[in-house]
Amino acid sequence: MPEIETNIIKIPLSNRLFRAVVSATYGRLIPYELYDTTLGGENGLTLARTSLEEGNGLIIAHTHSNKGDSPRVALMVFDDEVMRERELAVPIALHQVKPWQSIFGQLIHAPNIPVITPQTQVLLRETGLPEINGHEARKMTLEYLNQTVEILSHGGVALIAPQGTRQPQLKDVTSAVSTLVKAYRRYGVENLAILFVGTEIPEQSKKPDPDSINHGLLYHLNIGNCFSLKKLLQEAKQEALRHTSQEEKSRTHPIDRVVLRKLQPLVGYDYLPRFQPVL
Repeated sequence: MPEIETNIIKIPLSNRLFRAVVSATYGRLIPYELYDTTLGGENGLTLARTSLEEGNGLIIAHTHSNKGDSPRVALMVFDDEVMRERELAVPIALHQVKPWQSIFGQLIHAPNIPVITPQTQVLLRETGLPEINGHEARKMTLEYLNQTVEILSHGGVALIAPQGTRQPQLKDVTSAVSTLVKAYRRYGVENLAILFVGTEIPEQSKKPDPDSINHGLLYHLNIGNCFSLKKLLQEAKQEALRHTSQEEKSRTHPIDRVVLRKLQPLVGYDYLPRFQPVL
């Protein structure tokens, strides 16, 4: 595996200004508020900023119940004093890619990188189109990983929804985080951190639509821990020693089980499966 450069690259001033315009205009339509959940510990956002300033890339792992989650987390990046200076990698399901998004992504220095999700294959079947075959799916996954690793290696930020697609409950996660971490480490670099964010809509008269960005609805972005890569791997090692069912061990990597456990306390009880303890 070839070596990659890990110097910090900040986006041009013109792109930062465009991000500010997007925040000042579109941000009014998709409001959010930040909530620190660390309860006296070190603030996750503060640790994330420090990590970026030290030259690390940052993964933001957030929950995903509706289409309004990712845009608000992206706005959080644009509004942050440190994150707004860094390139942002945004995975997007292939079936949701629109022609204008590539141009818009260039203006805000946030490339939308197509990925294959289970929902993509379902929609292709329902419309009578051929599914993406294994070879093409692997090729797209590799392209996503390469682009994201490149951005992270230069002190950029990458959004990830570990649930893979919009889910009615925070029950399981995919291998999204562990796959990216393993791809990153194959280059022999360790400059990486991960911030956990839970998205929640407080009680309101209007019920959120899972298939909508939900303009006008206020979201709470519950900020959790920020782990260095070393800390994440330590937690994963401990997770591997935990008493878990053989079925759970066989289908999920310890890193992804850590991700699930760190996201669980960041959402409302109504988004957790009934009787599932928050560990």
